[in-house]
Amino acid sequence: MIFTDLYDGTNGLFDILGKIFNAQDVLNTSLLTTVPDEVEGILEKFQGVAAADLTIDLQRTIDNIASSTQSWQDSGITLATALRTSAERYMTEIVKADSEQPPATLTGVLDYLIFEMERLSAYVDPSTVTISLLTDPDSIGNIGDVAILYASHRGDGRALENVLAEVIDVEVTSDASATAPGLTFSGERPESNRLSYRWPRGSGISRAITATDPDSTLVTNGTFEETTISNVPDGWTIQVGSPGNTVVVTDPEIQTVVIAGGAGSYLLLWVDPEGTQRSTETLAYNASASAVQAALQAFPGLESVTVASTGTSPNFTHTVTFTGVAGDVNQLTSTNHLVGEAAATITHATTRAGNDGAFRGRSLGIIGDGSELTELVQPLDVSKETVYFCAFRLRRINETTGGEQSSSSSSSGESSSSSSSPSTSTASSASSASTSSSSSSTAQTSSSSSTAQTSSSSSTAQTSSSSSTAQTSSSSSSGSSISESSESSSSRSSYSSSSSDSGVLSSSSSSEAAEELRVEIIEGIGGPATRDKEGGENALRVDLTGIAEDAHSSQFFSFRLARDPVQPIYLRIRLVNGLATGDAIYIDDMIVIAATELYPGGPFANAVIGKTAAVVEDNWSLTLVNSRGGLFLGDVQKWFTQNFDMNGKRLLLPSSGTNNIPDGVIA
Repeated sequence: MIFTDLYDGTNGLFDILGKIFNAQDVLNTSLLTTVPDEVEGILEKFQGVAAADLTIDLQRTIDNIASSTQSWQDSGITLATALRTSAERYMTEIVKADSEQPPATLTGVLDYLIFEMERLSAYVDPSTVTISLLTDPDSIGNIGDVAILYASHRGDGRALENVLAEVIDVEVTSDASATAPGLTFSGERPESNRLSYRWPRGSGISRAITATDPDSTLVTNGTFEETTISNVPDGWTIQVGSPGNTVVVTDPEIQTVVIAGGAGSYLLLWVDPEGTQRSTETLAYNASASAVQAALQAFPGLESVTVASTGTSPNFTHTVTFTGVAGDVNQLTSTNHLVGEAAATITHATTRAGNDGAFRGRSLGIIGDGSELTELVQPLDVSKETVYFCAFRLRRINETTGGEQSSSSSSSGESSSSSSSPSTSTASSASSASTSSSSSSTAQTSSSSSTAQTSSSSSTAQTSSSSSTAQTSSSSSSGSSISESSESSSSRSSYSSSSSDSGVLSSSSSSEAAEELRVEIIEGIGGPATRDKEGGENALRVDLTGIAEDAHSSQFFSFRLARDPVQPIYLRIRLVNGLATGDAIYIDDMIVIAATELYPGGPFANAVIGKTAAVVEDNWSLTLVNSRGGLFLGDVQKWFTQNFDMNGKRLLLPSSGTNNIPDGVIA
């Protein structure tokens, strides 16, 4: 074909098709508005007459008008179908006349037409698609912190220009498994007949998706739990950075429970991040490490804690390591039922405070020194023209304001004691020659003696130093209130989220921020970010000056490769323009997963669990907007999908080039 055969303003293929589509447009307008409006005018006249003369039986007069109107509207599809058949036959004949090997199917005809349009750089006017996610305004707030991921570009990087404008409800429908909750994506009511004057409505989908566990994705050790070498996460290569100095992996909190003298029993108490106080079953005074561990692992959120014990009866020290527990942990306390000795006590202490930068278990910390452009990479096995999501949790902490809060108290008889949780944001740096950290224990004592009560507090000092700067912070406090973690229940149900799709992928502006983090898909170590077939950069740019310090945010972007890689593909985390001295960012739950297409030609989505388990009826609203929304969903692109099911065939007419076939052709 030559371009004038496609469109010349008079007799080209698209000129003829435009006339057919216009006839369908006029027909649908009549079916939807023009004629029904006239009928409504008639009914209003009848109602006026009946109101003036109540002896007239209005219902007998207008019987069958409404049903006849509906029957007439439905019969209009017959004419629309005839017009569609004519359009298909004409297009097929044109392609057959042009092709040496005429395609045998409608799909083949459309493929040929698209190929010729691309060859001739002919294109139709594009539409713009946007997707936004909100917590359902009718809900009272979600319990879990599942991250919903979504994309409006397909595997070749093109926008899904025929996506239906609707609100897709997302709801947790199964919470039997905390690590694999089930979600359902439900679209609005559909119109099955694409030629109906009511088309389009919604997608009508009911798509089930199981949220992904960050431990099971294409990223190795994306949870940063494994470190064969101190402060070097397994599976990652530190290209720029000093382990234990500018690159750290946080350590879990360690607490001790010291049983001194007596017999009898006790209960261990813990206040979870939601403020709920939990109690173990009764523990014997000489309970073993395994018994204490099992009792604590029964608490939601402490399923992975470990306990090691030393000592001989009746004196034991239980060391509790809070493996898999996020950030700074509330102090264990106890109810003392020990008997037999006047000074039988239970003492609690924190020997290593957790780090608030940790989202779930251990986290990767990047510590600013004002100049270093820290960089880590990991090889990634991904395929071309497949939509993937890269997601992670991110928090910024000013290290100079970190510190611990401690308190102690004692109780007698069967009363329970509790304390505020210690808090520190100093980066963990175990085994580092250039950075040291130490903390004095925070002690709590519960005594079976009814006559003695003590209270004390101690300060904790932690020091961290980089290659150019050393900083020290300390604080102390005392009290007996129960304290939640820094991430409150309200922040968990409405955590911030940043995302980007194809094109210039940025959570800020396209220009470099003063402090910027980039997460990129690169081809070969040291290479630039890869791009999709449309030129969209496979990267996320995060302006770190806008990242909150009081909670973790959810960050994600979608990406796709333009071709099979000729060398290894890498996931790269790097700073751009450095991070201010004294500031740190913490990254956790870094994942890469394939996206799920919600319906043919529709948006892509997936989900990943957080640190707080989802519950049934946690819900969100995924709003899709098409710049040609409503009934008239764009012109040429819309009428092609309405007549030839372009969505079902996953086809799109070209919408960029130098030779425009304007929407005005439909006139």
